[in-house]
Amino acid sequence: MKSLLIALLVVALSHQVTSQSLGICVKTPIIKDFNSTRYLGKWYEIERFNYLFEPPNLDCVVATYGYLNETAVTVNNIAFNLKTNKTTGRNGYAYIPNLAAPNKLSVVLPIELYNVTFFQNEGPYEVLETDYETYALVYSCTQVVYDLVKLEVVWILSRKPTMDEKEIDYLKQRTASYKLDTSKFFRINQNCGY
Repeated sequence: MKSLLIALLVVALSHQVTSQSLGICVKTPIIKDFNSTRYLGKWYEIERFNYLFEPPNLDCVVATYGYLNETAVTVNNIAFNLKTNKTTGRNGYAYIPNLAAPNKLSVVLPIELYNVTFFQNEGPYEVLETDYETYALVYSCTQVVYDLVKLEVVWILSRKPTMDEKEIDYLKQRTASYKLDTSKFFRINQNCGY
């Protein structure tokens, strides 16, 4: 009973974070032949779920991945903050914790306030599907309260700032096939020119 009350309190306090919900994280497939080298480079967010560490006041969100070694990549995220009217960024890294599941990475990014790093936030980054050349469908889920509350995010990424609506619809259908709620998606403006 105490766990249920905590779970309900967490959901109530974070109602603006649409990615927080009751339930358990979805089991995702392993892509044994996932090629992290082909995945490197620039990816534009086309649509995503709203979540705590990436608020809806960010436009033109771009992630660039670079080579570190066979099991790790650099992560450089930039976005335009509509509240401050400035470009903001966050650098970190991602690594493959289990070589038998190379598409399931762990991303480590600093949590900063007024240019002071308070801690390193680590979370899952699972590539559900990609053709490496045009699109990627990425999932992240963390159990906040064991088997009761989850923090769940899905990103539709593109190698270009825009994506054909048919491709977006297809990726939303693929998202739904994993039993994920596609109504949580919202579009990211990508007109900043970087």
